[in-house]
Amino acid sequence: MSTRCQYGIFSEDFCYQDPERASEASVLLYRHSDGMPDRAVTQILPFLRQFILAGQKGRRDWGAEYLGARLLQFMCNQYDEQMRIIHKRTPPSGFTLGEALVIGYGIEQELHGDEQFFYAIRPYLKGCVVEAWDIPLDWSGDFKDAKLVKKTLVDVAEQEKAK
Repeated sequence: MSTRCQYGIFSEDFCYQDPERASEASVLLYRHSDGMPDRAVTQILPFLRQFILAGQKGRRDWGAEYLGARLLQFMCNQYDEQMRIIHKRTPPSGFTLGEALVIGYGIEQELHGDEQFFYAIRPYLKGCVVEAWDIPLDWSGDFKDAKLVKKTLVDVAEQEKAK
């Protein structure tokens, strides 16, 4: 069974306040597998750092919709590369490579309903915060009905000082 999840990307309106509901996200992305916090958060951190760094250099503002589009592309590119490697080694039964490359990720208009985790991504100070929420089946989207299991601050200012 796959661990499904959704990412909600919140606008700058939520820089200094916590959203109350997932429906307040500007963008919802769906991920069909590998949705456990260690994988789902760790995978996107390098991308988020680069996105924020570009913004600090004046090349990009937060733009939740733009971030959502580019994040989806980033995750799909990684997934596609993994699928190509897997299919070269041992073609899995049931899916052709072509079929595998068009499933697994998507843009949603509402909560999917069968996820185990919801990841809230929102701007915070000069970076962003990624919150991993363990959610019940058929979750209403109200954060008071979910359990915060991990909170990761993505701060590129510290990264730049280390260079």
